[in-house]
Amino acid sequence: MKKLIIVIGLMMMSQLSQSQSRFEFSLALTGSDVEPYLDGVNSPNQFIPRIWDNYRNNILPMAIGVNLGADFAIVQNKWLSIHTGLKYSLVGSKVDARIGSFGEEINKSIYNHYAQVPLKITLEKMNPFYFYAGASFNYALHFDKDFEKLYGGNQIRQDWRYMTGLGWRLNHYSVFAQFEESLMDFGNKKLMNNQNWSKPKNTIISLGLTVNMDGLKKESVVVKESK
Repeated sequence: MKKLIIVIGLMMMSQLSQSQSRFEFSLALTGSDVEPYLDGVNSPNQFIPRIWDNYRNNILPMAIGVNLGADFAIVQNKWLSIHTGLKYSLVGSKVDARIGSFGEEINKSIYNHYAQVPLKITLEKMNPFYFYAGASFNYALHFDKDFEKLYGGNQIRQDWRYMTGLGWRLNHYSVFAQFEESLMDFGNKKLMNNQNWSKPKNTIISLGLTVNMDGLKKESVVVKESK
C-alpha cells in the first residue's frame, strides 16, 4: 500500500508540472453508514451479544464525514477522461449499542480513516454537466477503538468500493454528488465464514466541490499579462 501511494504521488507531481494536464483538488462532505450486528443471536459470540437500539433494516444512521484529496487525468479528450488520484476518506456511523447484556454502552459516531486511490471514467458530452463511474481501492489507516469493540479485532483493512456521480462545471470549479458502496465485507478475518454474522460494509453519499488547478494557473497568467 505504501508503494502504491508513493507511485500515485509521483505521477501526480509529474502531471502537475505539465500545463496541459488536468489536475484537480476536491473537498466533499459525506454521509456514511455501516451495517451493524443484527442482534445477540446473530453476533459472532453469543456470550458477548451486541444489542443495537438505533438500526432500521440492518443499517445504522449516517454520520457526517469528509473526503479530500487530488485527482489527475491519465487520459483526456473532448468527451471522455480517465482519472486517478490520492484522497483521504473519513467514514463511519452513529451507534447506540451496548456490549453484553449489562455491559459497556456506546452512544456516539464511530469513524474509520482511509487512504483512497480512485479510478473513474468521466463522460463530458453534456457540458457543463458530466457523469462518471468507477471504483476505488481503500486502505484503513485507523479503525475507531469502539468500532473494534463492536465488531471484534483483526478487521480487513482493504475496502474495494464502486462509485458513480454527477457534476456541474462552473468555470474552473465544479460541484458534484457521488454514491459509493463497498464491493466486499471488511469484517473480522476469523469470522468471515460465519453466515449468520452481519458483516460491515461502507455506504457513502458525498456532496463536494472541485477546483481545476490548471485553469486557475492559466487565469493567473492572463491576469498578469493584462497588467
